[in-house]
Amino acid sequence: TGSVMFTSTNRRVRVAVRTRQSANFAHEVITFDENQKTVNIHLPKNSDQLQGYVNNQQQDWSYPLDRVFHNASQESIYEHCAREVTSKLMEGFNGTIFAYGETGAGKTYTMMGPRDNYRLRGIIPRAISQVFQSVHDRQESSIVVWISYVEIYNEVLNDLLATLPDSEPSPALTISEDDQGNVTVKGLSVRIANNEEEALSMLFEGETNRSIQEHALNKLSSRSHCIFTVYVESRSRTSSNANYTLSKLNLVDLAGSERLSKTNSVGTILKEAMYINKSLSFLEQVIIALADKKRDYIPYRQSKLTHVLKDSLGGNCYTYMIANIWGEVEQIEETISTLRFAARMMCVANDPVQNVFQDPILLLKQYEEEIKTLKQELAMHDTLAHRSSVSYEPLDEVKIQAIQRQVQQYIDGAIPEIEIVTVRQVKEVISQFKQMFHALQTEKQQSMESVSKPLSSDVKQSHAKGKQPPVEKEDTSLVGDTDGTGFGVGIAPSISKHPASPMIAMWKARNSRKKNASETRNKLEQLAPSPNEVEVEKHDEVETVHPSTPPPKPEAFEDFKKERGREINQILLQNKESLCKKKREANELSIFINEIKKEIDEIQKLLESKRQHRLQQGTLLCTEDGQPIMEEEEFKALNELKQKKSEYRLQYELLQTVQTEMQCCKQYIEKCRERLLNEFEVWYRKAFCGDTTDFAEKKETRQVESEVDNFEKLQTSLLQNDPALSAFYNAFLRTERRGFEKRKAGAVTASMRNKPPGVLSFS
Repeated sequence: TGSVMFTSTNRRVRVAVRTRQSANFAHEVITFDENQKTVNIHLPKNSDQLQGYVNNQQQDWSYPLDRVFHNASQESIYEHCAREVTSKLMEGFNGTIFAYGETGAGKTYTMMGPRDNYRLRGIIPRAISQVFQSVHDRQESSIVVWISYVEIYNEVLNDLLATLPDSEPSPALTISEDDQGNVTVKGLSVRIANNEEEALSMLFEGETNRSIQEHALNKLSSRSHCIFTVYVESRSRTSSNANYTLSKLNLVDLAGSERLSKTNSVGTILKEAMYINKSLSFLEQVIIALADKKRDYIPYRQSKLTHVLKDSLGGNCYTYMIANIWGEVEQIEETISTLRFAARMMCVANDPVQNVFQDPILLLKQYEEEIKTLKQELAMHDTLAHRSSVSYEPLDEVKIQAIQRQVQQYIDGAIPEIEIVTVRQVKEVISQFKQMFHALQTEKQQSMESVSKPLSSDVKQSHAKGKQPPVEKEDTSLVGDTDGTGFGVGIAPSISKHPASPMIAMWKARNSRKKNASETRNKLEQLAPSPNEVEVEKHDEVETVHPSTPPPKPEAFEDFKKERGREINQILLQNKESLCKKKREANELSIFINEIKKEIDEIQKLLESKRQHRLQQGTLLCTEDGQPIMEEEEFKALNELKQKKSEYRLQYELLQTVQTEMQCCKQYIEKCRERLLNEFEVWYRKAFCGDTTDFAEKKETRQVESEVDNFEKLQTSLLQNDPALSAFYNAFLRTERRGFEKRKAGAVTASMRNKPPGVLSFS
C-alpha cells in the first residue's frame, strides 16, 4: 500500500505505529489486521503477566491507526511517513514529525538511526537529503535553508549548536509568542546550511551535545526532548512579485516515558525521569483538550515542550506521529499506554496553511515604479490635453507664495477665478483662505481694543470729577422733534453712536489704495509716447496675455519631433524597435524552454514507472557498492534526463540575460520619452508663450549623446542599483550555495555530553 496522504477534507494528525524488532515479540498477545491499520491486543484473564489484577479487568483492546509497521526498514518508514511532509515543506507549509513511546522502544533509532551506518540512517538525515535535492531540482526558485537544534532538559532550554566555533555567547533561552500566536525561542541560534554536508555536520554536532544516560532498560537513553528544525525560504527567480514562502519542519525526538520500578533509577537519573514523565503527562493533557471540541482553553503553557510545539499540535501544519512500541510481554502495559495516546492523537485536527509573505523592500520598489509610471502618464495626458506643465510634486515655498498671491488677487478682484490643476493646490488655496480669515479676525480684535481704551479712560475721568461726559450741540436740521410735544424721539448724541466697524474701514482703505494705483497706471499709459519707448513693469496682481494665439500642443509636438527633437525621437524609435526584437527573442526562448520542460517531465514519468515496476516485482539487483542495476532503456533515459536538465539551465540563463536587456531598453525608452517631453515644454513656452522661467532656471541645454553610450551607461547603473536583474548575480548566488569550506573536526573544543560517532574524529 502507498503512503498515507494528507487530504483537504480530512486534515488531522496522522499516526503510525512501529514495533521494535525483537526475538521475543508477543505474537499471541499483539496481532495486526490484514490491512496493517489496526493493532489488536488480547490478554486472557489470570495470565502470568497480570498478577495482582482482578478478574473483571479488560482483556481485549483494538486501536485503529493510519498505518502499522512491523519489522519495517528505515527506508519504508521514511517513504510512508516523512516524504510527503517534507515535500509540503518545499511548497511553503509547516510540518512536524515526532516519535513517541516508552524508553528503549526505538524513537531515536527511528529519527536519527546509527550515525556510522549510511543505509540505516533515520528520518532526520533522509529529510535533509530530500530538502537539498529539492533545492537542486527547483532551479527556478532561490531557496535558503536554515537549521536550529534545541534541547529541553529538565524544563531548561539548551542550544545544541552553541559549541560551534563561530558561536557567540547568548543569554538563557526563553519562549515568546506574538499576536498571531507564532511561537519562537529567543536567543536560539539559527544557522544557514548551504548544502547537505553542512546541514548533517550541524546535526552530528548537536547529537554530540545531547544528554544521554544508561539505566536498566536502555544503555543509551535520551534524557531530554530534542527538536531539530529546518527552515526553508523560497523566492521565485522568474516572477517579479514580492511574494515568498517561509516554512519550517520540526523533527522531534521525545524522551521515553519510564516506570521507575523497571528502570531502578536513582539520583540524577531519577530526577531526569521525573521531569520527562511530567512533561509527557502535560503533553497528554494537551492532546485530550484538543480532542474535546467543547474545550475552549488548551493548557499549552504548562510545560516547555507543549509551548514550543503549540503550532504543531492543532496548529497550521502537517503533523505525523510515529508511536514506537516494544512488543514484548514484559512491556505490554507501556505498549497499551502508547497505543491509547496514539488513538487520542488521531482526534486532533490541524489546519495547514501555506505561509506566503510579502517582501517590504520589493513592495516599496514596485510602488515607486508604479508612482513614476503614473506621473509620466499624467504628464503625457496634460501635454495632449493642451494644459500647461503641471507638477505633481509636493509644493515648495516658491509655489506656496505664488498661490498666496493668486488668492490675494482673487479677493481684490484682479482675477475672476483661480485655476486649479492639482489636489495639493486645492488644499493650499483653502489653507490660504483660512490664514487670511484668522488674520482679519486678529486685526479686528486689535482695532476694537484700541478704540475702546481712550473712550473708557475719558469716562472714568469724568466720573471721578463728578461731571457728565460732554455732549455735542444738537443739529436742528436733522429729523426729530426736540421740544418733546410731538412723536419724535429726539436726536441721539454723537457719543451714543457705535463706532464704525474696523473691518469696513480696512476694506475702504484697501479699495482706496487700489483705486489710486489704477489711476496712476492710467496716467502713465496716457503720457507714454509709444509702447516701444516705455516698458510697463509686470505686477503680480495683473495677469499678462500673449498677443499671439499659440497652436495646439499635439500639432506643435509633431512639428517638434520633426525638427528640434528629431535626434531624440530617432533614438526613442530605435530603442522601441530593439525592445520589440528582444521581446520576440524572449518569447521564442520561453517556448523552447517549455518544450524542454515537457520532455523532462515525460522522462521523469518514465523513470518513475520503471522504479515502481521494480518495487512491485520485489527483486532488486544491486552492485557491490549498493547501487541498483538498471535496464539499458532506463540507463539511456537517465542520461537523456541529465542532458535535458543541463540544456534547460543553459537556455534559462540565456532567457534571464535577454530579460535584463529588455529591462534596460524599457528604462532607456522612459528616459528618452521624459526628456523629449521636457524639451518640448521648454521650446513651446519659449516659442509661443514667452515664458521660460520655470524651465530655464532648472535645466540647461544638453547635447544628445549616442545611442550606444547611453545604453551602456544605463545598463551599468541598473546592475549596480538592482543586481537581481542580472544573470551574473543569479550565477553568483548559485556559486555561493555550492561553495562550502569543510569545517575541520579539530576546531570543536567545547566539552560534550555525548560521544561522537566513530567515523568522525575530534581532537
